[in-house]
Amino acid sequence: MEVPYYDARGDKLSIAVNDLNEQIAAKIEELEIENVEIYFARLQLAFFTQGQ
Repeated sequence: MEVPYYDARGDKLSIAVNDLNEQIAAKIEELEIENVEIYFARLQLAFFTQGQ
């Protein structure tokens, strides 16, 4: 009889897979917002310094 493999690393670290996925999704969303803000700031800088 073969014993199924069980990976308890998440249990030991108190991290549920769904919780980890939610944390990753939140961080990706945060980084996307930061990138948009950085891009917009650079665009504004380029626009306002273009005439000088």
